[in-house]
Amino acid sequence: MFQKILIPLDGSPLAEAVLPYIIPIAKAYGSQVVLTNVVAPPTVEFAGDFTGIQHPYLDQLTEEAKTWAAGYLQKVADRLAQAQVSVLRQDVLVGSPAAMFASQIERQGVDLVAIATHGRSGLGRVLLGSVADNLLHSTNVPLLVVRPPEVEVQGEIKLSSIIVPLDGSPLAESVLAYVKDLAKVLSLTVTLVRAIPTVTALSAGPEYVLLPIDIITEMKEAAILYLDNVAKSLRDEGLSCTTEVVEGDTASAITEYARKTQNGLIAISSHGRTGIIRMVLGSVADRLIRTSGDPVLVIRPKNVPD
Repeated sequence: MFQKILIPLDGSPLAEAVLPYIIPIAKAYGSQVVLTNVVAPPTVEFAGDFTGIQHPYLDQLTEEAKTWAAGYLQKVADRLAQAQVSVLRQDVLVGSPAAMFASQIERQGVDLVAIATHGRSGLGRVLLGSVADNLLHSTNVPLLVVRPPEVEVQGEIKLSSIIVPLDGSPLAESVLAYVKDLAKVLSLTVTLVRAIPTVTALSAGPEYVLLPIDIITEMKEAAILYLDNVAKSLRDEGLSCTTEVVEGDTASAITEYARKTQNGLIAISSHGRTGIIRMVLGSVADRLIRTSGDPVLVIRPKNVPD
């Protein structure tokens, strides 16, 4: 499934936080890795009618940055080689990081992009976090997004479980094909999670009101039945699968649940609607990336009915 993986890097230890997660995935799939660094060319800006000045010195700075980046990517490639991960390419590109990484995805035909959400790019001018955000909303390729931990991790992190938020829609369930494959290849336990709201929005009066306990109970029973049916289909394929119903808004409730687990991966579709409050799963994915502490695999489904 993941035969070629793109890893955008900017030279910072924070950007390399994705490596301990991608190493076991690449090894399990026999993936080839494409390492890419983008150098943003320096410019001199003036107010008024001047839009920018080009000078041989600025070209020299760009060449020096490219040389440094090439050496840096070689060090990362050596680290991956020691971990028995195959590096196919080490590309240093010049231009806008967001645009160049998006172009690299198309040119190289990658199956997965693995990127950290923080780190400083090139000459220190562009945050990888903004690049990850751009790719999250622009590419159809699966995106593994990692928030760097407070303590730097060397080696690799062995994942043990995969948390799958579902809302009952075919769009949300489109992530299951990836989940099943990852669970089989990496021997992961699958946990299906559905959040049920405890409040509802009103068009007039108070912004939110608590739902009656009988409605919450009815929704919980329906959620349990739904998850059990999905879990059965996974168990029938030989997977270890558990279910969990959580209460509250989707992102907060799933974040709280994810923080109780160790070495977990969250896999989520970037579209879908939840229950009666019609929350877009794309925004849930954004919040899980920012707050859960777990790596998040985001899938953008194609041609899936509502």
